[in-house]
Amino acid sequence: AADLPGSYVMVAVSDTGEPVAPAAAAGGGEPAVGDDTADGRSGPALARIRAFATQSGGYATIEGGPGTGTVVRLYLPAVPASG
Repeated sequence: AADLPGSYVMVAVSDTGEPVAPAAAAGGGEPAVGDDTADGRSGPALARIRAFATQSGGYATIEGGPGTGTVVRLYLPAVPASG
């Protein structure tokens, strides 16, 4: 998705907790990761983040690994300022 033409505004959110599962970061396997996790924690629904980004004309990336937590980057189309 990073090859989409145009200008984007990027918002990044990160944490230092347990990383997302590789299948969830890749966009498969777990459609609503974080709604109800096995350890009782509540977190973002990654599928909803991707859907919001896509519906807005942008995209999202999700990265994580052992000891690094998770980074979610939301890329939304830049809109010229009106004067």
